[in-house]
Amino acid sequence: MTAQTLDAVLTECINEFKKDNFLNDLAKPLKEVLKKLKEADESLEDEKKAEPLRSDSQKIITLVNAELVKFAARGMLEAETLKVQRCIKACNQGKIALNLTVPSGGELEIPAEALKVSKSPEALASEGEKNSDPFAKTTVTKRDLPYQFQQTADVCEMTVTIRVNPGTKPKDVDVSVHKKSLRVKVKGHALQPVIDGTFPHPVDVDSCMWSLEGNGDKRSLVINLEKTMGGLKWPGLLIEDEEECLEPAAPASAVAPATTQPKGPTNINDFIAEQLKGTDMVPWGQAAQ
Repeated sequence: MTAQTLDAVLTECINEFKKDNFLNDLAKPLKEVLKKLKEADESLEDEKKAEPLRSDSQKIITLVNAELVKFAARGMLEAETLKVQRCIKACNQGKIALNLTVPSGGELEIPAEALKVSKSPEALASEGEKNSDPFAKTTVTKRDLPYQFQQTADVCEMTVTIRVNPGTKPKDVDVSVHKKSLRVKVKGHALQPVIDGTFPHPVDVDSCMWSLEGNGDKRSLVINLEKTMGGLKWPGLLIEDEEECLEPAAPASAVAPATTQPKGPTNINDFIAEQLKGTDMVPWGQAAQ
């Protein structure tokens, strides 16, 4: 295999990912890298403008690799993962640019953490460990928060469920979704606003919607959100409320003030989320709000 440019290798990966609707989410950040690097190459005389573009590009490639290794640990997408890792090594050795030479060969590197979560439930049980399957659905709720947050690793869609009073009608609901924030008011709810905070990562506003479901004591407001960074697992719905708890959510009439305990990242996705927290970088080229 002969050496290729960074442009050529990333384009190969993008074309491969675009063949599958699920993997297409991984093509989006790589397309953004090509866009940023093209802009950087056109700004050679303005290094102050070009350097942040290169830095963001390298961070995005690293994030994509973090997602790919989870597949590689299961014996999938190994060739694509190796290509991205070759790009990372080339970027570490020289200034990142579209014409950067990416050496051929190399060995696939899978972090121990990714290998751990790729084990079968039976293997984890035999070792006395909790199943950490990255494809499992995670339900994040807290007794002192008025909502239940659900997401499935490597899936864009997320769901927020809020218990509301039995007679709640659509006209009683006010949901305001922005790229990086959510505000929810429900007439008759014990908290006003019910939710008001900042997302840890951007959402696709045009794909977000809400509905009222159930009757009587099961009446709920269901908000469907969609991540712009498809495969990234969120540590929680809001930056302000990132502690995970698997106990049932409290009804609207018995909501207590929220309390949180600091908690460090426990897996590769949480680590990535921790690294991005507090930055204005939006991988898909959208300006942060």
